[in-house]
Amino acid sequence: MFAALGWICTTASAYPDQIFKQFSYDETLEESKKKAKVYSCEGDYGPGMHCVDDVSLFDVKFVGILSYEDGKLKKVVLGKDEFDSSFAKVIPALSNTFQLISISSKNGDIDLISLRRESSDKNDYLSKVSSFERAAHVSGHIQYMFIEGSKDDVYRTKNATDAIVRLPASSRTVTVIFDDQEGVALSFEFPKRYIIEMNKLKSSDAEKF
Repeated sequence: MFAALGWICTTASAYPDQIFKQFSYDETLEESKKKAKVYSCEGDYGPGMHCVDDVSLFDVKFVGILSYEDGKLKKVVLGKDEFDSSFAKVIPALSNTFQLISISSKNGDIDLISLRRESSDKNDYLSKVSSFERAAHVSGHIQYMFIEGSKDDVYRTKNATDAIVRLPASSRTVTVIFDDQEGVALSFEFPKRYIIEMNKLKSSDAEKF
């Protein structure tokens, strides 16, 4: 199962503005259109959404869904209505850049950072996570949360929430969702940068009073 990825060492991205491949955080729609055949798909995904067909990741083809706020790119989601054996390579390949920190299902979640510290040994850790994964797959929905950074930096934190809080602004997260009804989605974000921006906006609004 994918739980073993939590023990693999990784390195952070050398391109702090690169949210996914050629697309950069905060770039405008016009800038995105110079890089790919971007078209509006607001009717399918909501306001501010634009799409790119045939986006390849690890030899799997997706629809790229670009999310813009105030005219700037904030998130890239790769979506596919169905999945097959080719997806077996997606999550292991992500371990080259990201650390797996949590897994969620319809019935709850498991914090891999906390569990790693609390488990008696590696076998105990893998056994507990594999059991959770099996139950999640039976429910028809499983979600993996990855964080960009080295193994030492990520697992030095207290838990998955603490890891997100301590995340450098230059690091991304990737959420991978497998759902029997909805298909597959991989969401690439810069959560810390977005939080900083929202806090600045709140501060600016407060000053107006």
